[in-house]
Amino acid sequence: MCSVGGLCYNHAYDSDGMARRYMIIRVDYRLLIWYDIQADKFEPYYRYMVGDFVTDARQLGLHMYFVWQVSYGDYPSRQLEFVVESRDTLRTALLSPKWQAAEERLKSYTYNYGRKVVSFENRFQF
Repeated sequence: MCSVGGLCYNHAYDSDGMARRYMIIRVDYRLLIWYDIQADKFEPYYRYMVGDFVTDARQLGLHMYFVWQVSYGDYPSRQLEFVVESRDTLRTALLSPKWQAAEERLKSYTYNYGRKVVSFENRFQF
């Protein structure tokens, strides 16, 4: 949850995956990812997202902020939002082999995939 000024409270996780405490980060950027899920790949997509993708992103300094399910209009059905503390962290994460492999695997379960980086504002952004 973020407040005015981009101070976000995020869970910190222990090795067993359990939330133990909160950490406060100051965010400057938001990474938006949108796509539709291939109908025949929903189950492996879901297992991948819960089991690997979000964890990999967090290890790279990208903190999950929101997941939106869009059910109206001519828009991709899913939008993910990650927040990040700095431009350097974002650049390092997006250029890393770990992120590139994670993103390619996500794309294998989806279509109409897109992403962009925006300056953080404490409101819905697309």
